[in-house]
Amino acid sequence: MNLSFEHTLPIDGKSSYIASLALVNPSHLCPCEPHNRAEYRRAAKLKRSPEQNSQTIQQLSPIAIPLESGNILSVNLAKQRLLDWAKRSHIQSLVYITFDSNGQLLVEYWAYEGSCLSSLAVSPYRLIEKQTLAVGEKMMIHIGDYQQIITTDSLRKKNQQLHNNLQTEVATTGSDILSILNLATNGVGIAAWRYRRKVYCQDSVALPIPKVF
Repeated sequence: MNLSFEHTLPIDGKSSYIASLALVNPSHLCPCEPHNRAEYRRAAKLKRSPEQNSQTIQQLSPIAIPLESGNILSVNLAKQRLLDWAKRSHIQSLVYITFDSNGQLLVEYWAYEGSCLSSLAVSPYRLIEKQTLAVGEKMMIHIGDYQQIITTDSLRKKNQQLHNNLQTEVATTGSDILSILNLATNGVGIAAWRYRRKVYCQDSVALPIPKVF
């Protein structure tokens, strides 16, 4: 399912170009306990390192921000793409955030059920918990095994860069902003890949964790 930009993160009282956020810990892997020779072979074939997971989620995400906590903050990644990646990477749990018509955060906590050796299930992930949070300069995400502060200021800078990139593409192509943003985010193929490179071109910097409340 494609990511919709109908409701986005409000920044300074205005809508933004950020329609979803996700938190993933590449080191938090689902249990994998083989009991026989065949399962040992399969476990070896399926093994993923935290470094591999960190690299692939950053490649998959339109914008990926490595946090000092070890989590990766992903911006504008569609939920199904994230869950598909998590299944391949044997991620134990993740947090997915969208926004409602009032600008509140809709926070979902998804967890992997069972062993990675039973990952032939169509969807091994289950929605365990949901929260609704208000937007603020510092948003504390505390759900499941995740505890992370996300600052609006860091996202404000990313949103401004998105705005600048989109304005450049509008001037170059004559297309409207929503069409370009949708193609860059949800499209497939060479044209979408080219738009994505231009629209989501940003410097990725590790953000410090604000001191806990």
